[in-house]
Amino acid sequence: MLLLVTVILWLAYMVYAEGTWGASLGKRATGIRVVKIDGTPMDMQASLIRNVLRVDGLFFYLVAAIFVWTSPTRQRLGDRVANTVVVPAQKASGSYGFGARDGEPGALSPPVPPLPFPR
Repeated sequence: MLLLVTVILWLAYMVYAEGTWGASLGKRATGIRVVKIDGTPMDMQASLIRNVLRVDGLFFYLVAAIFVWTSPTRQRLGDRVANTVVVPAQKASGSYGFGARDGEPGALSPPVPPLPFPR
């Protein structure tokens, strides 16, 4: 019962934090933010979809890592379904121009996921 309550509270926190501020405390501390793929701010619906689909965290996030590695915009399952993307916080305003070519104004370079081992 305690585990269920903990999971529900954690999910509620993640949905609220990302739905209102675009970032949890951990994302804020690391300088990243979640936005919709068109560059608009997150809303509660997208945040709920994104966070309910954290089932890709199975097997020590190996499933999520595979989704990220196979996505040109570095999206995990929840991001793909909710049409969201994680970006550096300073780029979290305005349109990202996913159709723009690299180097052009509005072109988004998706964050590179960290390697699962030290360099």
